[in-house]
Amino acid sequence: MSKAVHKVRLGSIAVAAPKSWVDLTPDLDDPDAPYTLAKQDGVGALQFSIAVYRRGKNPSISAADLQDMLREFERAQQLRKGFDRRNQEDALSITAASYHETESDDFIRLWYVSDGKNVALVSYTCSWAAPRNELQDCEHIVESISFTKE
Repeated sequence: MSKAVHKVRLGSIAVAAPKSWVDLTPDLDDPDAPYTLAKQDGVGALQFSIAVYRRGKNPSISAADLQDMLREFERAQQLRKGFDRRNQEDALSITAASYHETESDDFIRLWYVSDGKNVALVSYTCSWAAPRNELQDCEHIVESISFTKE
């Protein structure tokens, strides 16, 4: 990721993104659309769906829980076998996998991210034929997620 980054606030999260990545969310016609970042003149879109812990018993979400969420999402969306799987359990737990969606001929990368209380589902989608040189930026953006209060 280039050194020229800016903080982008997306509802209850903030991310550090290269300056060439812009928030398209205000331009979307659907008020229920997920938060969306894209690289200017890029080939894909990075979307964020966020579940925020409000009150009650601390859910203590683990990397194993995120892996279960990813498997359930794969089943529900009937995604083909994932590849380039990644699991990390730290202050920010992350599980991820990539997919080749043959029906639409898309490349999809999914991440579930949690700080133990809150969860974000992040997806990057582009054409399978497109160069995936944006993916490294996406990984850095996902790793920079910080959950904030709205």
